[in-house]
Amino acid sequence: MTTTNTKALAVRENVNTKRPVKPRVKRWLEEIRNQLHYSGCTKNYDWPMYLHGFKDVLRDLRTSFKGTKQSKITGWSREGLLLKLEPKIGESLLDQYRFLAVKLYFDSQSPRPIKTTLGPLRYTCHYCSGSASFRKLDGSSGNSGRCGYVCDNFCDARVGFHTGDKLPLGCLANEELRKLRIKCKCEVDIYAHYSGLGLYKAFEELAKLMKLHTTEVKVARLGVNQCQEFLSLTRMLIKEASDKRSAQL
Repeated sequence: MTTTNTKALAVRENVNTKRPVKPRVKRWLEEIRNQLHYSGCTKNYDWPMYLHGFKDVLRDLRTSFKGTKQSKITGWSREGLLLKLEPKIGESLLDQYRFLAVKLYFDSQSPRPIKTTLGPLRYTCHYCSGSASFRKLDGSSGNSGRCGYVCDNFCDARVGFHTGDKLPLGCLANEELRKLRIKCKCEVDIYAHYSGLGLYKAFEELAKLMKLHTTEVKVARLGVNQCQEFLSLTRMLIKEASDKRSAQL
């Protein structure tokens, strides 16, 4: 699973511009969230990714099937749209969320209550193109007893997961990338503190600078080059925030 499609997302829409949500879509999103909770996922899940995935599907349907009944999600059967959206091996994490968001939508419209099956999901190691399974991590580095998505070819790639729906936090990472991500997390925590913005706003600021969707600027979704850019920008912002605080003393 890779994060290579993030720039494509940025091209398709002005990714960090908030647009008004139509009442009907807002109602659907509330029903999807209620369906998540009914399915046992009441906390520790990435709601912005479900939201983004569902809205992305609605936009693609309008564009791809303009002028036909299939331009609206109500013009599709559950089986027909899920078959079209079912992620193939190696597709992005967003594709997984698109599929699950639509699955949740149709299940929420069912005349009788049904629970939606979420994760664990099929996953691909972008280092060796092998499969990755949801299982216990090995006993090294204090990981004994913890679970995550781990490469089945033992190429040392792994990533954590959301305990609510058992979906991965991001893409698999080898030792080099894991160390970079730890540095990124430390630096963004410092920036959030020095700036007084808090973590959410700090990530929003970095998303704008990196020209990525806010959902893609989570530490576990950054690749090596993105981590290096993230670190450079965060350190620049820390210096600016620090200088500003010093000038106010």
